[in-house]
Amino acid sequence: MTDEDSSSADESIDDSVSEESEPDGGSGPTSFDQHRTKTNGGNRDTNEPPATTPPQNEGSFKSKSNVMDHTESSSVISRTLTHATTTGNLLSVGDRSVLETYLPAIFAVFLLITAAGGFLVYGAQTAPETTTETRTAGTWSTNATFSHSAVVTNGTFSFTEGQRLEDRPLYFTRVSPELAGEYLVTHRGDAEAASGTVYLQLVLEAIDESSGSGQEETAGPTVYWRQTRSIDTVSIDALKPGETRRVSFDADVAELNERVTAIEEGLGASPGTTRIAVVAETTLEASVANDRFVDTRTDRLTLEPSQGTYSVSSSPMESQMYEATETVEVPAGPSPIQQYVGPVLIIIGVVGMLVTGTVWYNDVLTLTNTDRVRLKYSQARSDLDEWISVGSVPPREGRTVVELSSLRDLANVAIDSDRRVIERPDATPRFVVLDDDVRYVYDPPAAAGAGATSDPPTATGDTASDDSTREPSRNVPPDAE
Repeated sequence: MTDEDSSSADESIDDSVSEESEPDGGSGPTSFDQHRTKTNGGNRDTNEPPATTPPQNEGSFKSKSNVMDHTESSSVISRTLTHATTTGNLLSVGDRSVLETYLPAIFAVFLLITAAGGFLVYGAQTAPETTTETRTAGTWSTNATFSHSAVVTNGTFSFTEGQRLEDRPLYFTRVSPELAGEYLVTHRGDAEAASGTVYLQLVLEAIDESSGSGQEETAGPTVYWRQTRSIDTVSIDALKPGETRRVSFDADVAELNERVTAIEEGLGASPGTTRIAVVAETTLEASVANDRFVDTRTDRLTLEPSQGTYSVSSSPMESQMYEATETVEVPAGPSPIQQYVGPVLIIIGVVGMLVTGTVWYNDVLTLTNTDRVRLKYSQARSDLDEWISVGSVPPREGRTVVELSSLRDLANVAIDSDRRVIERPDATPRFVVLDDDVRYVYDPPAAAGAGATSDPPTATGDTASDDSTREPSRNVPPDAE
């Protein structure tokens, strides 16, 4: 470089620096001059400002970050679209036609899945932290039974005098005329103690047992006469669960039979069935978890006298279970279905809508005219396969050639004339029907291509339409079969 060139370059640099310093008012040395000014020792001037990054670099960095984010988003969409397009190309024409037909319905299904997932997630977000439940704080029940026995007072060859007969269904009046019994009351459950009363009475009555049949359970048999006598009244205090209170009683059956006989003589008749019963009316009270329960029951021990015998049977009431409940707060929160299934449904629905919408918007499954022609032709070839045979037809002069516009028309001609359709399996197939001196010909459209003899795709549309008009360039001489 020459000295003149160096001088020119220095002047151009000075001019450019001067122009940049004009906004500051033109006063004072420029940054460039400060940079060039040196001390005698060769060091920089102490007034030189420190090097800083220009503000425009920060804006440039943010701009590049936005561009990178936008590029990454575009890349994801591009990959999704490319994958959907590739998947569409891998499908057959028939499958694409089916998917294209039902694509709106598929999109609606994914929309419903997303809505269901959103509903579950909303329920999980709004679920209360606690809820109230009613729990069983304790239970309580009562029970009562009869026990009975008789001592042999008149011994025989079968029974020894002084022998005690217990809980037998039948006793002999002469051998054991007096019946001894006990009424046993108990209770179980979570109550600390129970209290109440037991009232025992002897009942003599004559009833019509058949009158109670066919009526409601509350309606008992018809009572012709009744006589009652109190046996005992017992108070029950602080009866603990599992403990049993016993109330004893005696019944001289021979004496009771004489009383029944006297009553019937006084009436001058003996209607119905005579029955002697010991009836116990019991009331028990207990507290369970601050709930007070009162149980009232009536139990019966029946004696039915007969000729020289009397039968004994007990009919206690069924035990009733009492439950004390309390209301407590328990942790609630979302259910596992709301917590886990909801987000999964949203992901499935959103991804499905994204893919379906992308395929729909970009016409990935849309059939071209060539595809539609090929589809219609393949459908017709499949539907009419039973009327078509593969072979060759030799040329013959003098035949009238009739060209038809669809394979279905040619099949109709074959059906009407009771002929077969002959297919030439070449790269350019031809279908022929020979009817005397007339040759009916159909040449598949060029769009059918190599798929003409392949397996037909899934039918989706109206297969009754024509197979599209073939191109004139596909025409071949009639005799070249």
